[in-house]
Amino acid sequence: MEQAVSSFLGQSGQLEKVRFKNGTEIKRRAGFVMSEMVPNIQLVENLGCEKEQSGTLKTDDFGRTSIKDLYIAGDASYVNPSQLIFAAADGSRTAAAVNMDLTKEDF
Repeated sequence: MEQAVSSFLGQSGQLEKVRFKNGTEIKRRAGFVMSEMVPNIQLVENLGCEKEQSGTLKTDDFGRTSIKDLYIAGDASYVNPSQLIFAAADGSRTAAAVNMDLTKEDF
C-alpha cells in the first residue's frame, strides 16, 4: 500500500489495525517499520573518497577507502538494511584492520 500511516490501533500492546491518512483501515496482527536514514558523508566526499554506483563509499572488506589511512564502517559503507548488529560487526572488523595496519607501520 502506498498510503501514509496515520496511526496504529490495538489494545494491551497488541496491534489490531493500521489506519492510513486517507481514512482506510486494514486489520493486521504484525508489521514492519523501517525508517529511511541517509548517512552524512559530505566530509569524506570533499576529501575525494571514491564512491560506488549505489552512492556508498567504496571500501575493501576491511573498511579501507581510496584515501590512505581513512577507514569507513557502518551505514556509510553499504546499502540497507541498516541494522545495529551489522554496523557493530562492520565496526569491529574495521577496527581490527586499523590495528593491523598500525602495527605494520614503521615508527
